[in-house]
Order: sequence, then C-alpha cells, then structure tokens
Amino acid sequence: GESLSHATTMSLEALRRHAQAKRAQRRGDFFKAADLFDEAIRLDSGFAQAYVGLAYSLGNAGAHYSRVLKAGVRAFQLRDRLPPPERYAVMGNYYEGVGNLPKAIEAYRNQVEAAKPNREFVLYASLGSALASVGNFAEAERVLREAREVYPTPLNQSLLVHVLYRRGKAEEAKAMLLETRARFPEYGDLAQLEAQMAAASGDYAMAESLATASAAEDQSQQLLAFTAAVRGKVEEAGAGLRAVRDRLLADKRLGEAAELAVAIGRLRLKQGERRAALLEVERFLQKDPPDSMDPLDRPYFPIARFYAEAGQPSRARQLVAAYGKEVPAQYWTKDRGALERTWAAIHLAQGRPLQALQMVERATREYPLVYVSFDAVLMRLEEHPELARAYDRAGFPGSAIAAYERFIATPSVSRVQL
Repeated sequence: GESLSHATTMSLEALRRHAQAKRAQRRGDFFKAADLFDEAIRLDSGFAQAYVGLAYSLGNAGAHYSRVLKAGVRAFQLRDRLPPPERYAVMGNYYEGVGNLPKAIEAYRNQVEAAKPNREFVLYASLGSALASVGNFAEAERVLREAREVYPTPLNQSLLVHVLYRRGKAEEAKAMLLETRARFPEYGDLAQLEAQMAAASGDYAMAESLATASAAEDQSQQLLAFTAAVRGKVEEAGAGLRAVRDRLLADKRLGEAAELAVAIGRLRLKQGERRAALLEVERFLQKDPPDSMDPLDRPYFPIARFYAEAGQPSRARQLVAAYGKEVPAQYWTKDRGALERTWAAIHLAQGRPLQALQMVERATREYPLVYVSFDAVLMRLEEHPELARAYDRAGFPGSAIAAYERFIATPSVSRVQL
C-alpha cells in the first residue's frame, strides 16, 4: 500500500491520515492537510506529530492564530513521548508561536540535523523562515539551498526565492522561481509569487497579467488592489479590497476581513477623507464586531492604529487596554513591536512626536522584522518608511532622509503593500 510516515501513534488509521495529510502539504493544499490532521487527532488524541502538522497547515492556510497556537501548545505538552525529530519540531513550533525566536531557531536546527538522515519531515522551511525573521538572510539562504538538495518542497523553495530577492539577487530569484514552478507545477502560490515579483520591480502590467491568470483569487485581487493604490487609483483599490473582504467574511475569517476594512480606511485617510474613512471602518465593526472572536485572533492593533491615525487616540487607547486585559500575558512577547508602533501612532495623534519616535525606535529592537498587517515581507523596521515618517515628524529631516533611502534600497517581494 501507500508508504507511511515515521511518526509515533497508537492508531494505524491515524498514521494513514497523517501520511495523506503530508502529501496534501507537499501539494500546497493546506486546508485539506489540516482536515486530515484533524481526523488523525480524532483517531488518536495523543498523536503529537499530528498536532504539529495541524499547526503548520493551519498557519499556512491563514487560519485563526488561536487554532494554530492551541495545536502547537497541545503538541508541546506531549513532546516528551516523541523521538528527537518530532520532539524538536514541536519545540520549535511552540517557541515560534509565543515569540521566542532564539529558542525556536535552536530547536529547528536540532530538528533538521535529527531528521536529515531519513529525509522525511525536515523543517528546512521553518528554520529558514525563523533565520530570515531575525535578519540572518545569509544563513537562511544557506539552509534553504541545502533543502533544495536534501528535502525540496514548494514551501521551502518559494521561501528561498523570497530570501534571494531580499538579498538583491533578483535574477537568481527569478531563475529559482522558474525551476520551482517546473518542479512543483501543482503548487498554485508560485504563480502568485511571480506576480508579486513583477509588481515589486515596477512592472505593473506584467503583475496584473500574472495575477489575473493565477488561481489564487483572493491573493490576486488583493495584489491588483495594491498596484492600483500605488498608481493613485484609490477607488479601484478600495473596490478590490472590499470584494476580498466580503469573501473572507463569507468564509468566517473575521480577523482578516477586519484588517482589510482598516486597509480601505487608511487609503481614504491618505486621500484626506477622514470622515469617509471612519465611516468605512465603523460600519464594518458595527455589522461584524470582532468581540465574538477568540481574543488571540482579534485585530486590536490594526484597528487601534487606524483610530489614532484618524485623530481618535482615546479609542485607540481603549483597544490597547482591552488587549492587556483579554490576551493572556504569556502571548504578549510576539506582539511587543506591534504594541509599540501603536503607541507611536497614539503619541503622534496627541501631538507628542518625540515620544512617538522613541516608541518606533524601541520597536526596531523588539521583533527583528515587522509583523503587522500589510507590511512588506522580510523588511526590517529600520528599513521601513514608518521610521522615516517618525523622524520627519519629530524634526530630524536628515535621519528621515537616511531612513527613506534605506527603504528605497531594500528589496522586498511585497513592498507594494506599504
């Protein structure tokens, strides 16, 4: 019959589901993989490796963070019964979920070394992603190149494309993308990545053509909206984002839908339409309030920053206070940078630009890369226009110019999202 995985479980049928789920992962069908891992867990509630696979699949499918984290926590609780490759995978997944990247990197390194001999379930993508997240792009590239030879998957090879592009190796990134598409033709996200690279280079016509041909409808329409916004077509951009928002609502992905509503509002703010921007966001929140969501999934900071930028800092402060009350303290580490950036927006709204600059500078020392809605992938906060704007508002034009120049010089596949 079909070959099974090296995994620890009391149920042969659960092991079959696990093997099927891993094949779905390799195809890039993360929703199907998550369903199969769920079935394996129902057959064996102590199947720790299935919890790891579930967390990994849910994360790549864009599922609610609370589901991803709870799967990772349960696997972490079961880790002592596992052999080394599985145990280190569980530990890396857990530490990354709670924001402890140094420990996550250590665990992923151990996992790769333990799993390489069998060449099965080698977490090169997780290690490469974590290394890139702390700004160690050279090491991330080395790891992902090794993955290309030892354990190639569409995920770790698409991540290599991101890293190569980020390191200024655009032509090599394009060649790697073509090779990966030929190697994994069923992996639909690669077509979207090609469209993003075209947009990042300024070839918007090619980006639109590729995005339109892509099977990933929501991602394509979102990219088309961003390229429209970059060219000043705000109404067109807003219409595209609303269409994606409505589909996310239909799929009960309320947090992501709320973040898109905020993105539409911020577009209106940039046009000087403050009243229309507030109306856009408040209509959404009244109709689909995020209070029904798990606190771990609520988009406290995107909404709070929007209210601060719209001149309503008191409402922003209320949301920050709600986060502190409703989200368990053990999960605050990963959000510290987003919290400090939100306080920076609040200080600006209240006429305190120096305090705002201090908060943005503090955020550059927290999570090494930016992790809030629609930030550019693999771009450090010190390379971000947000820091430049903070310097400008605080009266340091020379520092603002230097920060803007860093932004212009920093390659990122998804820079049009800014």
